[in-house]
Amino acid sequence: MRAAPVRFAAVLAGLTAFGAAGSAAQEAEVVVRAARVLDGLGNDLGARDVAVRGGRIVRVAPAGTERGVLYDLGDVTLLPGLIDTHVHIAWHFDRATGKTHSDRNESGQDEALYAAANAYVTLMNGVTTVQSLGAMVDLPLREAIEHERVPGPRIVTSGAAVTAGTGDPAAIRAHVDRMADAGVDVIKVFASASIRDGGGPTLSQDQLDAACSRARERGLRSFVHAYDPESVRRVVAAKCTGVEHGALLDRATLELMAREGVYLDPNV
Repeated sequence: MRAAPVRFAAVLAGLTAFGAAGSAAQEAEVVVRAARVLDGLGNDLGARDVAVRGGRIVRVAPAGTERGVLYDLGDVTLLPGLIDTHVHIAWHFDRATGKTHSDRNESGQDEALYAAANAYVTLMNGVTTVQSLGAMVDLPLREAIEHERVPGPRIVTSGAAVTAGTGDPAAIRAHVDRMADAGVDVIKVFASASIRDGGGPTLSQDQLDAACSRARERGLRSFVHAYDPESVRRVVAAKCTGVEHGALLDRATLELMAREGVYLDPNV
């Protein structure tokens, strides 16, 4: 006898998920009721009411005890909104050729529409926060979502990344300043070649030092695209926040990262 499938729904941050209730729902508490609620810490709380006000969860109580604009989800399992730490929210396939982002030649309007569509699909699949590493179109999209003009997850973005083409340390510091002034949440740095090209270093220690130290001065985290041990040793020496990918790392480099408190996001 086959077990019945378990249906899941994610707690969707912000009231975009409850748009049918309109502005009145934003004044009153919204209550989401489900047969099972997971708390994200490995615990099944059973049947619960989740009370939401102003886009934030304010209480989790036994089912049937909360009053407000009610959304009874029936026999589903409700879990906290998911977080994706590395996306490119605007990336998509070209509708004419099927090629990926790097081969496109499209208008800014098209890019923005694709990004908004991706944001909607992301939210509807239960991901309520993404770190988009990154493109400048992320910034107006983030603002539109924050002001509830379009539905989507909370966006943490790096804007345009530091690359070997950004220039010398002075030029890199200036780039970080431009991104900080534009309102980015984090600085993205490309410090190694693609894994398809061996993943070797593309930035000197001085360049990496400039990027990550300037990010710290501006109160921003720094995440570095890096694959091989030498690239990552430079990242650690520069006191950057974390490494993205790291697919070619050896144990000694991983232990160095752990000792120095540098995070690894495998992003496989």
